[in-house]
Amino acid sequence: MIKETQTKSQFQFDVLASAKTIEILEKNDKINKLSDNWERVYSNYIYVLVGKNTNLENIQKVLDEVSKESYGDIEDMDFSFYLKPFKKIVPGAFIGNEIGVFLPKVFIIFLGGLSLIVILSAAFNYTSLSMARSLLRAKDVGVRICAGYQHITIAG
Repeated sequence: MIKETQTKSQFQFDVLASAKTIEILEKNDKINKLSDNWERVYSNYIYVLVGKNTNLENIQKVLDEVSKESYGDIEDMDFSFYLKPFKKIVPGAFIGNEIGVFLPKVFIIFLGGLSLIVILSAAFNYTSLSMARSLLRAKDVGVRICAGYQHITIAG
């Protein structure tokens, strides 16, 4: 059992189970047979914790071999597996079969650019209105100075 946390996570799940637990549940007909069904690619994810000095190319070669063995005989399925660093899952490239809520990097860049345009246009609008107001006020101040008003009454 895992305690429910208050922090946000990209992991959205109803159940977490080890491979051994799934094997036992399948053997006792408690769940449908999933471990040998390579056609149900959208129902699970595999996470691998590797050390700092691990050769990722070797792991990728093994994943390529598994893909060829599992999908080589099936004509209409051409799936491949690849490694993706955990920090590049969200935001990341759109690959299909995403975990929970997913926002591709392109959308984040687009929304950031749109926000920047809105902020810059608001700043430009404020500057234009301030300058227009000060130009109108300049005429009034000039007339008051010519009329002999003192500085305190002009500033107010």
